[in-house]
Amino acid sequence: MSKHKFKITGIDCANCAAHLERQLKKINGLENVQINFMGEKLTFECDDDKYDELMIEVKKCIEKNEPDAVLGNDELLNATVKKDGGECSCGHEHHEHEHHHEQGESCSCGHNHNHEHHHEHGEDCSCSQTKVNTHKFKITGIDCANCAAHLERQLKKINGLENVRINFMGEKLTFECDDDKYEELMTEVKKCIEKNEPDAVLGNDELLNATVKKNDSECSCGHDHNHEHHHDHGEGCSCGHDHDHEHHHDHEHIDESNKAHTGNCKYTISGLDCANCAAELEREIAKLDCVDNVTITFMNETLSFNVISGTERKAVEKIKSVIDKKEPGCVITPKSKEVAKPKKPEHKKEKTQIVASIILLIIAVCLEKFTKVAFPVYALFYMASYFIVGWDVLKSAFRNLGKGQWMDEKFLMAIATVGAIGTLELTEGVFVMLLYQIGELFQAMAVESSRRSISDLMDIKADTANVKFGDSVRTVPVESVSVNDIIVVRPGEKIPLDAVVINGESSVNTSALTGESLPRDVAVGDSIVSGTVNIQGLLEAKVTKNSTESTVSKILDLVENSSSRKAKTENFISTFAKYYTPIVVYLALFVAFIVPGIVSVISHTPYLTLLPDYFHRGLMFLVVSCPCAIVISVPLTYFSGIGSLSKKGILVKGSNYLDALNEVDTVVFDKTGTITKGRFSITNIVTDFDRDELVKLAAHAEYNSTHPIGKAIVRAYGAENINAADISDVVELAGHGVEVFIEGKNVLAGNEKLMKRHNIPINETDEIGTIVHIAVDGKYMGYIVVADEVKESSAAAMSELKANGIKNTVMITGDSEKIADIIAKKVGITKVFANMLPQDKVSEFSKLNETNVCAYVGDGINDAPVLAMSKVGIAMGGLGSDAAIEASDIVIMNDDLMSVAQAVKGAKKTRQIVIQNIVFSLAVKFAILAASAFGITDNMMVAIFGDVGVMLIAVLNAIRALK
Repeated sequence: MSKHKFKITGIDCANCAAHLERQLKKINGLENVQINFMGEKLTFECDDDKYDELMIEVKKCIEKNEPDAVLGNDELLNATVKKDGGECSCGHEHHEHEHHHEQGESCSCGHNHNHEHHHEHGEDCSCSQTKVNTHKFKITGIDCANCAAHLERQLKKINGLENVRINFMGEKLTFECDDDKYEELMTEVKKCIEKNEPDAVLGNDELLNATVKKNDSECSCGHDHNHEHHHDHGEGCSCGHDHDHEHHHDHEHIDESNKAHTGNCKYTISGLDCANCAAELEREIAKLDCVDNVTITFMNETLSFNVISGTERKAVEKIKSVIDKKEPGCVITPKSKEVAKPKKPEHKKEKTQIVASIILLIIAVCLEKFTKVAFPVYALFYMASYFIVGWDVLKSAFRNLGKGQWMDEKFLMAIATVGAIGTLELTEGVFVMLLYQIGELFQAMAVESSRRSISDLMDIKADTANVKFGDSVRTVPVESVSVNDIIVVRPGEKIPLDAVVINGESSVNTSALTGESLPRDVAVGDSIVSGTVNIQGLLEAKVTKNSTESTVSKILDLVENSSSRKAKTENFISTFAKYYTPIVVYLALFVAFIVPGIVSVISHTPYLTLLPDYFHRGLMFLVVSCPCAIVISVPLTYFSGIGSLSKKGILVKGSNYLDALNEVDTVVFDKTGTITKGRFSITNIVTDFDRDELVKLAAHAEYNSTHPIGKAIVRAYGAENINAADISDVVELAGHGVEVFIEGKNVLAGNEKLMKRHNIPINETDEIGTIVHIAVDGKYMGYIVVADEVKESSAAAMSELKANGIKNTVMITGDSEKIADIIAKKVGITKVFANMLPQDKVSEFSKLNETNVCAYVGDGINDAPVLAMSKVGIAMGGLGSDAAIEASDIVIMNDDLMSVAQAVKGAKKTRQIVIQNIVFSLAVKFAILAASAFGITDNMMVAIFGDVGVMLIAVLNAIRALK
């Protein structure tokens, strides 16, 4: 019986993969069928003499259940090739199979075919084929895995491309082709992408074995320039072009049809007055043909958009022209050029204007009420007070009017106050403008306070690093530091990059990332993470990730982009505001001019007699009509809620995920490393033979294992005592254990199922923990008990989740039912699924999802398929884990299960504040509109409260989400 392994692509989701796996298991003759959705692998075992007929059944099953799936070539794990010529012994029907030749052995199959040789030790290929290279590209902008699979199938149709693969999660496109056909094939590839996925962004070719011609005048990168060259440490470019290391050719003759995108451009946009203005400006910029995916985030002052390669400069010029027309006070600055954190705005001008206006208004009121001066005298003071505080509003309003923009807040406020003054309601007109400006000032200060709290929270990135150059240490920008450089971190300094300690000991403060105040001790061999702070000792460390890939960069990017993933409520409010203001303005005109005509006909009262009163009511409509109270408070609440959780080491990728947590009624947990600490240790050894020899065999068997159980056994024996040369033919059996040869002995190390599979009787035990049975050459040797500790916070977290409306807490584990039940009872889990293989997790979770709204909590690596299926995927222990950050929707940086309950509680608090602000704002506005329409009140102060007062209250309420 042989094991067969295939590449399988085109499956839309983990649930589909699990369904297909179940169908394949029904084929008689196939054993140990497994589909790894994330790794795109299908494996099974079968008898060699039945392989051909079973493959026909496999293909039929795939065609029936997953017609879009693409099955690659069989990569036989134990493939052998006849050395004496004749036929290939791999058992396949040629052509297009793969041979894996060890030690550089040449192919003896005797066929003329285009196969792929994998030659070890760098030996040259002797098959006399045209040299084929693998090409690897970054590809972004594909919406979903299904779209990626569709594009992959289309690319495979291009004659000359081989082994085409698109990794949707990793955003990678790879293929192979003959070097002499590369350029023409690239043209076909770009056309295919443009046709099938026009929003996809294809990066530069990162040839896996890239070589650059040094003696040629032409660049060997294979691209139509524009391309980018990135040289480390000032190394010269050998491509033959005259450029400065990184060059962007802004050629006018770029073929726009190829649409080679540069990806997303990000700029800081400052000077926007309100969220409504930001939304209107976003819509105007989005109308430009040269950009797409335009987003303006008012809260963190970010403008992002996509452009075609080489056109960013021109696009920015057009964007600036739109800004100058719509929002002339705004300034945009490239994110990369921001060199200093902006100072806290002091608003001196606004404060001075308000104070001066108040003084003049008091004088005017006193002159009018308590003296007998003529009207022109006190009117002069009223107008002086009005123009001091309102000139900027009037100027902006009438400038926008000339551009056809009359639906903005400033124009509405100008019309209302000018109308009041025009009807000789001087006190009212000046007071409305004054209150409006005071409210705007308070709003700006409140928003800036919220921004600063987020900014201070994320001010964790070091700008420079101390790099060793020989015996000297130089301070350089973090962007210029490369992987494997040696950095020096002094006490009190931020750790600038992810690295491994090679000299020194210290304690590291991780509170900026995890919210935990307890320092973490580090020594030689330990990993240190960017964004944390070295407390006491001097550390030397080798850099493992450059600045763009470091943990702190990923976190900063995650927090910065969280505002771009909007909740449904935010999208609804944006749409609502777009229609609400015009409707209210037209109602104001109706109330001011049409209603008095109707009343005049009914009551036989002269129209001009009624007009002043109804005109005043219309002005009140205009004041109340601005939707800023809702438009700003809703995103500010989500922004504050995400910021509050970030302080606690809980990173939420977007307000949509925060909203989704409110819908969750079931939280499903992985066990190891989630409910338990994942720190296993040997608690007992049972054997009739030598105990040390049993541990030695188990440690050698588990030497290559990444599972915590295996690591615990290796740690107990001592990894330094293991000779890797004694280990061979390692076969890991998912959910069973490992089979391996150690010094020529066949050793089995695993659970009861592994022993039964090989018909080896075992000793039964009632011990608590994971039992690792050991057998040598078919003889049972004994077992080792490895136990894990439950986290102290697990039980409290379950209680807190239930207190916050979570109905079901479920644990899915590969452990035995007995162990799982004990742990579940201890922490308060309501339902348990034990003895689960990886594919069983997917299957059971899929069933739970049918009747519940589920969140999944796991480590973000081996649980990635289930995380992807869940309503909200929560990754535990994300500190330094790229996989956790990429695979999940929420990342718990401090590895504390209580943080899951805090995330749910924070999501519910955020939702409550959002609803409060929407209900309060609309209720007050509609009440004032109704009261003014029916003449219940004609006081403009009430109207100004309906605008500025409501906005200020909503903003202050929104900031509560930060606490």
